[in-house]
Amino acid sequence: MAKKIQKIQDLVEKIKNNPSDLAFVIFSAPISKVQDQDLLQSPFPIPTDKKCIKIKIRPSATKSSYKEQIFFAEFFTEKQTFHRKINVDELAELIIQTGGIWFKSIALRFRMNSASVQELITVLSNKKGQVRIIYSTEKKSEHLEKNSFAEFKNKNYILQEGKIVPFLVRLGIMTQDGTVVNSKRDKFKQVNKFLEFVADILPELKKLSGGFSKERPLKIIDFGCGKSYLTFALHFYFSEINNLPVEIIGLDLKEEVILECERLATSLSLKGITFIKGDIAQYANSQKEKKSLPPDLMVSLHACDTATDYAIEYAIKQGCLAILSVPCCQHEANSQLEYKSCKKEFKPLLKHGLIKERFASLVTDALRVEILEQQGYSVQVLEFIDMSHTPKNILIRAVRSLKEKKQNNPSELAKELGLDLTLNSLVNH
Repeated sequence: MAKKIQKIQDLVEKIKNNPSDLAFVIFSAPISKVQDQDLLQSPFPIPTDKKCIKIKIRPSATKSSYKEQIFFAEFFTEKQTFHRKINVDELAELIIQTGGIWFKSIALRFRMNSASVQELITVLSNKKGQVRIIYSTEKKSEHLEKNSFAEFKNKNYILQEGKIVPFLVRLGIMTQDGTVVNSKRDKFKQVNKFLEFVADILPELKKLSGGFSKERPLKIIDFGCGKSYLTFALHFYFSEINNLPVEIIGLDLKEEVILECERLATSLSLKGITFIKGDIAQYANSQKEKKSLPPDLMVSLHACDTATDYAIEYAIKQGCLAILSVPCCQHEANSQLEYKSCKKEFKPLLKHGLIKERFASLVTDALRVEILEQQGYSVQVLEFIDMSHTPKNILIRAVRSLKEKKQNNPSELAKELGLDLTLNSLVNH
């Protein structure tokens, strides 16, 4: 282990000497067997019985001095995310203790003196425990750099820069005069892109529901709402832009997140928006005895692994008119796909771990789409945001069709691959 630590010592020193230049760090591809479990527990703010599968680290928005540079770290297990603020020394220690030991890959991006060039550093570890470091640079297009801001301002967004949106101001995306904060432009674009997907199906929602009124408001459930950027965006879009009565429930497992969302909603004097701590199954059971109308729209963005399946099952069984789901961390199919037992036609897709992981994710979502279509939904698979922002960019948009449900025939694809996924079990068994 001393040899591994020595190989990344220069990288650690680079971080310590220039912490303000670090744009992000991503730890991924967890190693299945860890020899020294006790050594690795200290950096992780997660229960000892859970496995950390990914870590994302970025500079904190809090301004600090050179020696007090703070980073915001997200630790992901299969079903939960844990947050922690760490300093430079803690980040360095995390890299030393995990590089080539806990994770096979650590990707770092550094800002360089030139605004148009960034340095990319990747730490890779193989099965033999050998560690190598790859250095490269990335140059941005000067033409795009000069014209991106003008294009950004001229684009016909639903939420436009220069027009004050209170919740965006409170969330730090806009300033008090309606100017979008430079570091938050990607988030601003994401919110607008999401609202475009919603705007496309609003006519169908009105048609399928017979119209919305005070007596019959538009009802929305947002599973895994998190900090609720998009939950508040939905409320603003329907109530302020379209002048429609709306009732939105945001559900999340993290109590501190729910309390913060409640404080924000109260400070903005918003009506028709509620936040609840809990999981999908808990919420579904609590609704069984109630005779209120089911949600018209179910939203599930980045619900991890099979949590997406439980959200879709809830929407199907409740008869939701529309579903917007961005799946995340599709591990279930990956764990079921076996190279040795699969048919020879599929072996090239399962030979390499990275290809297998991506193939499994695509297969999972393809089977989800197939089930939704069998359940009477018209489904589209759309790109949520550019791959440069996040690899989790597939959005499943499903709208209930007026046609009858199709016969629930077993999926040929699932059969050929030997897969029995959660959504199929939930819906058909």
